[in-house]
Amino acid sequence: MREADEIIGKLNPSFFEITTLMAFTYFAHENVDVAVIETGLGGRLDSTNIISPVLSVVTNVSFDHVNLLGNTLEKIANEKAGILKSGIPAVVGEMPNELRPIFTEKTEKVVFAEDTLGADYEFELKGYCQEKNKKTILAAAEILKSEFNITEEHIINGLKNVVELTSLMGRWQKLSTSPLIIADTGHNVAGMQYIVSQIADIKAPHVFRKTQTHKYTFYPTFICKTFIFYKIITTDTQYRFNYRMTTCNNINCFIIRNFWTNIFIFNRNNT
Repeated sequence: MREADEIIGKLNPSFFEITTLMAFTYFAHENVDVAVIETGLGGRLDSTNIISPVLSVVTNVSFDHVNLLGNTLEKIANEKAGILKSGIPAVVGEMPNELRPIFTEKTEKVVFAEDTLGADYEFELKGYCQEKNKKTILAAAEILKSEFNITEEHIINGLKNVVELTSLMGRWQKLSTSPLIIADTGHNVAGMQYIVSQIADIKAPHVFRKTQTHKYTFYPTFICKTFIFYKIITTDTQYRFNYRMTTCNNINCFIIRNFWTNIFIFNRNNT
């Protein structure tokens, strides 16, 4: 990194920009076979967007970081589509039809994963959103077969053992069964909508009633048709609770905010 001291001093880059430089320098020195690069924010102006990839992937577009990316889905889609390069293949995951032209204008080699057949492979990640992600993964793997030796066995093993192979955590991760404790990193509107839907489908007697609609503020504000949310501060021997979510059936669901992870704890009681 010494060779970058002068330019760092001139540009005064952010922490993310410096660590991106460190990562790219390390990858180059180590002569890695494959580098999977994830944008930090948006895409078009992101510091990672200096590469010429073999494949670009956009998973979805949702309201997130609207102060920087724009306050409409069209504006956010334009920022994310900024990583696409002419002539380079791209896979786009969950995307409404009205936003698709934004991506097809960038490159003629776009595959929309929702339009593919996919395959009924077992996927270790069990969140509802992961079915969409699985289609995106399979579409990407199909394209990458032209660059790398990817077999069906590789795909099956990868999908079946995601956590062991990558140490990925917090994707509808079950931490306990009694009480039921789920950890999930969803933190924007789209992510929380999937989570709320999946919570509502948990099979337990008299746990949830979809009879009232309440608005609550939770990164950011949106409508939840299942729960009453209100902020509390309480102390437990193991946890510090930030939010409590209750229903009309003496069932409490505590939400712990730990950095970007939501911990959902379901507990039947009379409080």
